Amino acid sequence: MPTPNERLRDALLRNGLTLEQVAKAVGVDQKTVERWITKNRTPYPKHRHKIAAMARESETYLWPDSVAPERKAETAAAELVQVFPHRNAVPVEL
Repeated sequence: MPTPNERLRDALLRNGLTLEQVAKAVGVDQKTVERWITKNRTPYPKHRHKIAAMARESETYLWPDSVAPERKAETAAAELVQVFPHRNAVPVEL
């Protein structure tokens, strides 16, 4: 049995969004939205973007498995490693 998408459920609840509101916004049936949560189904990319914006979360947070493996590697390489308070605090070798 598939595990529910708790991240999506929590994000919608946190933002006061109902299944009906999400369904209307993306143009799908309410049952489809319910399946995205209860059966952990992944929406089409065009729907993911809109839902993520409504839920104020990133697509990769809501649907971690929806990212292609090569894109995951790209994202991991782009991770923020260190922050400097001022430009002159950056070591010369960087």
